[in-house]
Amino acid sequence: MVEHIRAKGGNITREPGPVQGGTTVIAFVKDPDGYTFALVQRPTVHDPFSQIMLRVGDLERAIKFYEKVTIQDIQGRTCMI
Repeated sequence: MVEHIRAKGGNITREPGPVQGGTTVIAFVKDPDGYTFALVQRPTVHDPFSQIMLRVGDLERAIKFYEKVTIQDIQGRTCMI
């Protein structure tokens, strides 16, 4: 997924690698608003994303970015002010 995000213009701030002392692999990505989020891969989880929560400054710009760099469309939008 990191290479897909990078190809779409995402800023990878930490390349994927194991967490110290574990088998979980983690990478960090910075979105267009400057917020950093983690991509976490655990070997025992069958569904890679059960929930994703993001804080964004510009909702429409963020939706365009995440729809561009992810495989699925953004669903279930909630905007909290």
